[in-house]
Amino acid sequence: MNEKKETKRHLVGLGFDQDDEMKRITRASDFTLLGGSEETHERMVEEAQAFVEMLNRYGKKMDELTRKEYYEIVEKISGNSKTWFYLGGGK
Repeated sequence: MNEKKETKRHLVGLGFDQDDEMKRITRASDFTLLGGSEETHERMVEEAQAFVEMLNRYGKKMDELTRKEYYEIVEKISGNSKTWFYLGGGK
């Protein structure tokens, strides 16, 4: 049985600047965010939510985005693609 495994894209955010003992984790159907200072984690939450909202405006699901569309959304919501990475499929 060679069934094709279904892949599902998911945003993952990692923050490395926390200087307290808090374990900050935020999960949603389209993203998971881990770590960071309170300020960094909040910014990750805001940008991930904005990404999902923009995705809805495009009328697409995460799995349907091309690499170009992904970076268009990133540019619109954050203006800084240097903090965003794309490790997706072959689109």
